[in-house]
Amino acid sequence: MRTAVLLVCFGVIAGSLAAGAAETATLEKARFLDKCRGAWAGQMFGVCFGAPYEFRFNGVAIDEDRNGTSWTTETYEASEMTGKPCGGIYVDAGEPVAAKSMEIRTPSPGWSVEIYGANDPVPETREEWSPIAEADDVSDTETINLPTVGQKYQYYLVWVTSPVETDTGFGVSISDIRLYD
Repeated sequence: MRTAVLLVCFGVIAGSLAAGAAETATLEKARFLDKCRGAWAGQMFGVCFGAPYEFRFNGVAIDEDRNGTSWTTETYEASEMTGKPCGGIYVDAGEPVAAKSMEIRTPSPGWSVEIYGANDPVPETREEWSPIAEADDVSDTETINLPTVGQKYQYYLVWVTSPVETDTGFGVSISDIRLYD
């Protein structure tokens, strides 16, 4: 481990000397190790003091406008999805929770949806998810009751079953999804 730290520190110092300074300096081993430890300590202080700001915007659109940005399905030629899956997006709750409802905001109301739940690992096919609820004619701000009956899921899949007409065909846009317990 010490060898790896020394090699990394040596690489950083050698790289900075080669990049900017024309003169070289000779360091004793003890002073070199002191500088490496100081750099490591500085990094750790930065991590500790920066922690309150880490992940500050998780779960929030970068612009903080719940209606300003959207996830969209691909564009389809028809609203009937007979034999063809439409598509979906899942929400990671961070840990298993027994959500009681889900709020979906959409700039394209009128579509149909099925809600599914799962835990680790994230299923690769829709058939591996557990069905929870469904809704037709989704409004621009739709609250869907989730009868999980105490069953906790970490992942909640919003699966579009019937898209709506758009300017270019049929599809769905979702601007916000929130879980409530």
